[in-house]
Amino acid sequence: MKCSRIVAEFVVDLNYLYSMIKLPTTKLVLSNDKKVNGSFPVKLRVTYNRRHKFYPCNRDLTKEVFGVIFGSDKLKRNQKEVKDILTGIEAKAVLIIADLKPFEFNKFENKFYERVSGEGDVYDLINRVHTELMDTDRIGSASLFKTLLNSLKFFRTRLTFQDITTEFLYKFEKSLLDSGPKPGRKPKAKKLTSVGIYMRHLRSIYNRGISENLVAKEQYPFGRNKYMIPTGSNIKKALTLDEVAKIFNYQTSDKGWERKAKDFWIFSYLCNGMNIMDIAKLKYKDIYNGEIHYERSKTIRSNRGRSGTVISIPILPHTQKIIETWGTTVKLNDDFIFPILVEGMSAIEVKRRVGQFTKNMNDYTKKIAVSLGIEKTVTTYVARHSYATVLKRSGATTEAISENLGHSNINTTKSYLDSFESESRKKTAQALVAFDLDRYLGCSYYKNPTTYDLPVTKHQSCTAGFAYREVGNKSKG
Repeated sequence: MKCSRIVAEFVVDLNYLYSMIKLPTTKLVLSNDKKVNGSFPVKLRVTYNRRHKFYPCNRDLTKEVFGVIFGSDKLKRNQKEVKDILTGIEAKAVLIIADLKPFEFNKFENKFYERVSGEGDVYDLINRVHTELMDTDRIGSASLFKTLLNSLKFFRTRLTFQDITTEFLYKFEKSLLDSGPKPGRKPKAKKLTSVGIYMRHLRSIYNRGISENLVAKEQYPFGRNKYMIPTGSNIKKALTLDEVAKIFNYQTSDKGWERKAKDFWIFSYLCNGMNIMDIAKLKYKDIYNGEIHYERSKTIRSNRGRSGTVISIPILPHTQKIIETWGTTVKLNDDFIFPILVEGMSAIEVKRRVGQFTKNMNDYTKKIAVSLGIEKTVTTYVARHSYATVLKRSGATTEAISENLGHSNINTTKSYLDSFESESRKKTAQALVAFDLDRYLGCSYYKNPTTYDLPVTKHQSCTAGFAYREVGNKSKG
């Protein structure tokens, strides 16, 4: 009884609030359709913009019983049960209304009846997600969804969740990989890694559609034996320590962009591969006890509530010199260390400013690499991979490197160490032929392995001699 009263009071309070701010309101009423036994169907009335719609509650009551149930605290057991059911139906409707922004009757009905048709508009949901991300200043993520939307529209002008099948996904993937200008298509083909990013974002939209009852779980087109999202295979080109030393020792013009690009690349390298967005956001209050302490902008939301997400970096002499060279003259706690950003900038302005700064840096670091004879494309991203790989070569554990990079998943760190692992595989393979190969290269087996008959005695060939020694060693053991 007490529970029913609390629910009823909650619904009344919410409906009053909704009426004040012009949101939909609800009320349990009796229909005018009188039945033979004198009862009337109970219906839920939803009112929005002076429009009423009625939804059956599958209960018939006389006017007298309806009045007692909703006008008296002293109810019989069966009356209390009926009241609990009806107030529960209204409470469900109120909660659905609170979640619908903007309110639409058809969306309300889909949720109220838990109706799943698959006919929900995919583009509408992507636009809503894009708006949500923009409203929370997550500009990078928002732009990815906008790019996905544009690519989908090139492929199909209208798209429902019902349309997203395994076959559709493979065709969409192929259209993204297709090269050359085509009518109605973007001219530039996407790399497999980019396709993977597109598909992961589309999958997140599909999952959101399931949570909003826009499509049934049973129709899920992703996963094993369905559509598998490609992972791509980016070759991570980290620099060797010798190549890093070349950049450190490179002579630049005084205080021009060439020197700035070199110094900020070195700063990133020395600061655990810190990306330019995080460098731009550093403030003097982040420096204490001879270290820089910061949280990565990229993961600060996903790491919310977790401990140990602050990265601490010792300030080396090179790092300090760069701060003194390029840092701001005013050094109050809340001031940015570097004059890249200005306090009060919008998220979009921050994104643009950092993007332009990064582009300028990359333009000059690539030129520096060419001047030094480094046959790799040196960018800000390479500084991060080089930091990880040089540490790994020095003997640091993958776990320690992962912590320094701020990775929550060690598999991400392992992908950074691809170039190191490649070198390790080569060294391991060389161990298989750690004997003096030069002695054997003159053998007829190496000259023509397809026609050579394996010798059986020590003196017939050098290869046989090697085999003979192996046998001899075993017999002695």
